[in-house]
Amino acid sequence: MEDIQSRSQDILDIRGHLSEEIINKIKKRLNEVVVPEGSCHIPSGIGTEQNGKLKANEWLVLFSIYLPLTILDIFWDLGPNNNVLLINISALIQCTQIAGA
Repeated sequence: MEDIQSRSQDILDIRGHLSEEIINKIKKRLNEVVVPEGSCHIPSGIGTEQNGKLKANEWLVLFSIYLPLTILDIFWDLGPNNNVLLINISALIQCTQIAGA
């Protein structure tokens, strides 16, 4: 029980933002997502200064393909205490898909 609570607290920092550890896990796993050839890909070093800004279609692909796969995988590993955060991220992904339709 203590282990699940400590993992849950490590997700957000004191400001309520995703912790550096979780952001690094997301960045690492974004590079592991395999998409079909011909699909729009996101830059391999997303979130770094060298990559610059994402284009509109890259944002859409990030939120419609990459993040759903990555976030579900990470939050599944962290246990059931993060349902509210997972629901909020899922709602953000749904809003992006509606806006992109």
